[in-house]
Amino acid sequence: MSDVPVGPAEATGGPRGLALLYGVLFEPAAAFGAWGSELPLGPALGALLLVASQLALVGAKGSLASLALGFAVWVGWLLLGWLVLGSGLYVVASVLGGRGNIHGVLAGVAFSFLPLVLVGPLVTLAGWGAGGLAGAGLGMLMVLVWGGRVLHAAVVATMALGPRAASMALVGAELVLAGVPLTLYALLVATLLWCWA
Repeated sequence: MSDVPVGPAEATGGPRGLALLYGVLFEPAAAFGAWGSELPLGPALGALLLVASQLALVGAKGSLASLALGFAVWVGWLLLGWLVLGSGLYVVASVLGGRGNIHGVLAGVAFSFLPLVLVGPLVTLAGWGAGGLAGAGLGMLMVLVWGGRVLHAAVVATMALGPRAASMALVGAELVLAGVPLTLYALLVATLLWCWA
C-alpha cells in the first residue's frame, strides 16, 4: 500500500482530461460509472465555457465586441439552463429514490451540453441551400438526442438509478419544469435570431 495521499479522482478511478471528454461524448455510461456520484464539477464548468465560446463564435458579426457580447450572453444562458435543469432533475430523481448529490447531477447536466459544439458546423451547413438546411436540421436533432443520451447516463450513474427510473426522472423533470424550458427556448430562439440577423 502506498503512503501517497489519494485524491477523489484516484479514489474513484474516474478518467481525467481528454480521456474524460472522450468518455463523456462516446462512452458516457462507462465514464460516469467510473466517477459515480463524485463527477467533477470543475471540468464540467469548463465544458460549459467551451460550448459558450463556440456558440459565441457562430454568432459573432466580425468584431471583438460582438464576440465578447455573444460569449457573455451564451455563458448566461447556459448557466441558467444548467442550474434550472440540474436542480429540477436532482429533485425529481431524489423523489424517485435516487441516492446521489446535486454536484454530480449538475456536472452531468453540464457535460450533456457538450454535443452543442457541433452547432457551428451545422449552421455553416445550413447556409448551403435547401439540402444543407435539411442536413443541418437532421444534425441538430442528432445533437439533441446525443445530449439526451449523455444526460441519461449521467443520471443513472450520479443518482444510482436504474435506466427506467432515470428515464422517468428526465421526463418528470421536464414536466415539472415545462414552463421554464419553454420560456427559455423562446428566449433562446429570439437570441439566436438576434445573433444571426
